[in-house]
Amino acid sequence: MIDELNLRDLEEVVLRVLAEVDVHGTRRPGLTGVWIGERKVCSIGVAVRRWVTWHGLALNLSVDLEHFRQFRPCGLDANVMANVADFVELPPTRLLYEVLVVKHLCDVFGLELPPIPPPPPRPPDMPLGDLPVLQ
Repeated sequence: MIDELNLRDLEEVVLRVLAEVDVHGTRRPGLTGVWIGERKVCSIGVAVRRWVTWHGLALNLSVDLEHFRQFRPCGLDANVMANVADFVELPPTRLLYEVLVVKHLCDVFGLELPPIPPPPPRPPDMPLGDLPVLQ
């Protein structure tokens, strides 16, 4: 069953991700998501449909915040939304944050990923841009 603990665990994942990039995120009593100061950088949603749970979090790395003006994010004023990019020196890269989210999802939820196989060897005459895509 989905309960507040699941939501708080997802928040914990994001708090740990932010800590890895030297950003102090916080929770807000009575609200879901992760905040930096007075600004919200992560929204979390959980739903159940036909006995299937749907979990999601949106960590705003560098998004167009104008989109939030089209609705009330989590019932809040759109001006409260922010990007992680507003709080870090270097622009956030999606790959870095994807790796950090997976790492901390595993830590918080006690999961273990199988080893990732090494990429196939590159033939000596193949330019770097022509590497095959793994599927």
